[in-house]
Amino acid sequence: MKFVGFYEVKPEEFAKVIPKFQEAYASRTTAPNKFPKILFDTHAMSVEGDKWKGLTIYDDPTEEQLNNLIIHYHPEVTFQFVQLSSASGFIPQFVKMKK
Repeated sequence: MKFVGFYEVKPEEFAKVIPKFQEAYASRTTAPNKFPKILFDTHAMSVEGDKWKGLTIYDDPTEEQLNNLIIHYHPEVTFQFVQLSSASGFIPQFVKMKK
C-alpha cells in the first residue's frame, strides 16, 4: 500500500523542523526500517492561514513506522495519512462487487 502523508507546520516552528528532517533523512541509511520508505519526496503545497502545508508519498509503511514519524516530528509538525489505491486495482474490484 502507498500512503500520502500530509503535513502542517507553523512558519515560526520551521527552524526546529530542519534538524529533525535532516536526522530522519540520515537515519534512513543507518536504520532503514525506522521510518517509512519515501516514493515521492517531501514537497510544499501551500500556505493556508498560519500554517505551511505539504506532502510526501510513502511505500507500504507499517503502523510502527508511521508512529515513529509522528513522534519524531512532534510537536512542531502534524500529519494526516491517507491510503492510496490504484484505479487499475480498484475499478475491477468495484465492477465485480456490483454484479
